[in-house]
Amino acid sequence: MLAFTFECEVPVNRILVLNLPASVLPGKHQIEVVVDPNESSSAIETMEALVPVSDEVPPRTELWQRLIALRAQAEANGMSLLSQDEILAEMRQRRGEDE
Repeated sequence: MLAFTFECEVPVNRILVLNLPASVLPGKHQIEVVVDPNESSSAIETMEALVPVSDEVPPRTELWQRLIALRAQAEANGMSLLSQDEILAEMRQRRGEDE
């Protein structure tokens, strides 16, 4: 296992390119990226800062393919999809945070 630790300034567009060393061979690898937000940020604020992946990006994993199929099935059955804000509001309501 190789472990890389680096600090970087994340630009406004949030695009970060990582070039792996030649010792990392092509093929399937598990790569873990950990973003350490400010200690004062809550999990909800961190979630809101995440940028969703565009629908044009082809699924790269079996789970991703299954989730897209479930989404299509829900839409076909007339289920309305919630926005990120609506999901977060429902989470707060279920946790009793809005009361």
